Amino acid sequence: MRYMTGMPTNTYHSNTISDAQLWTLVEDGLSKDYNMGAACQVSHFNMISGHAYGTIGAVTLKGGANDGQ
Repeated sequence: MRYMTGMPTNTYHSNTISDAQLWTLVEDGLSKDYNMGAACQVSHFNMISGHAYGTIGAVTLKGGANDGQ
């Protein structure tokens, strides 16, 4: 991102912070219109290993088996 935009960047690894901390970072970044992306090293949750994803929004699910996710 830094090479594309020239702006400062931060990198967070999901195995070094809690889910709650990561979610707070995502919500905060989205509220400030930050460019954000995500990637994974191991395919899971239908994400492809080694692929980059742009983050365009986030929601908290309410009700049912996925309540709170």
